[in-house]
Amino acid sequence: MHKIAIVNRGEPAMRLVRAVQELQNDGQDLCTVALHVTEEAGASFVRAADEAYDLGPAADRPYINLGRLKEALLETGADAAWVGWGFVAENAEFSAMCRNMGVTFGNGDSAVVAVKDVSLNVQPGEFVSLIGPSGCGKSTILRLIAGLLMPSSGRVSMFGQTVTEPRDEIGVVFQRPTLLPWLDVMGNVLFPMRHKYGRIDDRDRARATDLLAMVGLTEFARKRPSELSGGMQQRVSIARSLLHDPDILLMDEPFSALDALTRDEMSFELLRIWGERPKTVVFVTHSIQEAVLLSDRIVVMSARPGRVSQIVEVPLARPRGLSTLSDPIFLALADEIRAKVFSRKPV
Repeated sequence: MHKIAIVNRGEPAMRLVRAVQELQNDGQDLCTVALHVTEEAGASFVRAADEAYDLGPAADRPYINLGRLKEALLETGADAAWVGWGFVAENAEFSAMCRNMGVTFGNGDSAVVAVKDVSLNVQPGEFVSLIGPSGCGKSTILRLIAGLLMPSSGRVSMFGQTVTEPRDEIGVVFQRPTLLPWLDVMGNVLFPMRHKYGRIDDRDRARATDLLAMVGLTEFARKRPSELSGGMQQRVSIARSLLHDPDILLMDEPFSALDALTRDEMSFELLRIWGERPKTVVFVTHSIQEAVLLSDRIVVMSARPGRVSQIVEVPLARPRGLSTLSDPIFLALADEIRAKVFSRKPV
């Protein structure tokens, strides 16, 4: 038997606990089963979920603080908890999983093996960075997880399901903001919804307004991209990627085009945003300092063909700030990863 609490994000708290039924351990993927909790545990869960529920300026579009909700769920006696598309309690499935994944471009003598035999698990709510030499396949791995590229070998899955195409649970932040110059900031943030559905409604506008406030751009909502600094443009890009409330955020060197000071500022800004709206993040960077500051784990890639050379845990306490940069653990980890990246030894 399993006790699994299933939560549909965005519904009133009193609807969070769904149908009650006994589940047989028949090999079903935990992603697909319904919920079982006792009446007493269910009542406790509703009370706890009410306390974990956050309402932004758009009161009809609430979101759940996953960190607080995780603690609430574990107090109910559930073995696992399913929120939206992702588990947030213990015994969870992985948000993203790569198994013996490989990618080869071209055929015959001209074939280029970009990624070879990569296996990687990403936990729900985890911040994982990929770092390694140029051309080792970091961005290729992001494209595979996003469903923009199919592996030549192996398997990529998300919440237990094989990735065969782009999915709504994914948000992507690119190296450059890629804003549309003829739209203002609000129009750029809303563009994905307009493009996908052909229209936007008041709820979308309210959520976009909330996101612009979160990234500190409320007063720039009617400005064009050409009127913004590079850092401000990237904030617009982050807000845009969060509009449809994805479970996984893929970030491909989002600060690489910024000057050093702005890049540091944006790293701390991302920590703040991630703290307010917890997401599973897979982050590609060439900055060792950036990777250590932001991450729970760092995946060190070898030179092409890209393989996972080592996965480094980052034991730094959260929340992190300026003082983190002088922490002896931070400095030691940065030195350790620098030695691994620059060794260029084959795996």
